[in-house]
Amino acid sequence: MTYFTPAIDKYFALWIVPETWHTGHPLDMERFYKFVIAINYYSKAIRRPPLELNDPLLAKHPASLRPKFAKLIVATDRNPRTVDEEGFKEKILLAVKRNHPNFDEAYAAKLVDKYAEKAMVVLDALWAVKKTGFPNRNIQKWQPSLK
Repeated sequence: MTYFTPAIDKYFALWIVPETWHTGHPLDMERFYKFVIAINYYSKAIRRPPLELNDPLLAKHPASLRPKFAKLIVATDRNPRTVDEEGFKEKILLAVKRNHPNFDEAYAAKLVDKYAEKAMVVLDALWAVKKTGFPNRNIQKWQPSLK
């Protein structure tokens, strides 16, 4: 299977291949969320080129310091893999068709719409955490006192 990258495709295969997709039972959400987190982890942010000296972000700095701040302010954009919901749907539908050929296409499209929406919500939340620098590694270490 080559849909995303080799690292992400391992998680994708763990979710899409063993699922039954033929029964009315809900699919395994744990595998799905591992796949979505793998997309976030293995999709590096895209670094934009340094700012121009006449950029509005640099307007508040003195003219003599603008070249220095233009290099220091690093702007990044999300990887298209974490934003493109339509591409996400196409890849999942293609994988379902290849791995489960006798599955109903209309029902698959309905399921994929539902899962793509959930995936984009999770990816948006993970990007917000990454962008704000929230110390998510320390969440499990801190336990509130019930006393």
